Order: sequence, then structure tokens, then C-alpha cells
Amino acid sequence: MDTEIELVEAQQGSENFNQYMEAIALPALMHCAWFVLNEEKRKNTEAVLYCIKVDSDWRWMVDMISPGTEEQFQEQRNRGFDPIAVGSVSWNFCRTVAEHFDEKREDVMAPPEDGTMKVILLSDEGCEVFNLEPKASLSRLA
Repeated sequence: MDTEIELVEAQQGSENFNQYMEAIALPALMHCAWFVLNEEKRKNTEAVLYCIKVDSDWRWMVDMISPGTEEQFQEQRNRGFDPIAVGSVSWNFCRTVAEHFDEKREDVMAPPEDGTMKVILLSDEGCEVFNLEPKASLSRLA
């Protein structure tokens, strides 16, 4: 079975889109964390990783931090996926998210644990925050 077909079926059967986003984006997020810490030489308190469902109430945020990517997102839609934006931004992103999720303010603003980076997932289901250990991906290094 084609991997893309499996992913579409998993997405359609998912009862929690944030869990789906985390599972699909995890390898990219792990590599992004590695890249930010090792190649960009940024501290884990200077940047945060994001994973945002594009076609959600958070589209304005995607447009703000990743302008000009609609063509890429449309390609994902054409293949049957809900587009997901993944990347890194400055720590100021945490303040913006905390303004919208008062009940998660403490988690959003807390510094990440040593050796990890903070990840913020956003969709219409809400906000999830967790720390992630960096890991280089050989396929992304080539």
C-alpha cells in the first residue's frame, strides 16, 4: 500500500487531529530541533518549534510566520492531506500563543528542559505543548 494512502486513511480515522499532527510531523520536528540547536547554534530558549493545522482558525498565524506557502499547502490538499505547517520561530511566538490560551499560559511560557526544544501544536482542537529531543535525519542532511 502506498504510504500517502496509509497516511490519508490514518488522518481520516483519527479522532484527535493534534495526535495525528504530532505523529506525522514528529520526524520533521526532531530534525528541525537538531538543526536549530546544532546548525543555527541557537539556544532552546531563543526558538520554539510549531506544528499548525493550516486550514483552521490559526491560518492567520501560519500566514504571519510562513507567508507565500499557499501553493505548497494546496499540493498537500490535492494529495488528500490536511496541510500542516512545521518550522521554528523566535520565542516571541510563545507570548502570542499564551495570549490565546490563558489556561495553558504556564506550559507555553515555561522554558524547555535541557537538551530539548519546546513544540507547540495548534489546530481547531486547541493547543498542545511538549518538549522534544533533537535528532538529525540522514535523509534531510543529504
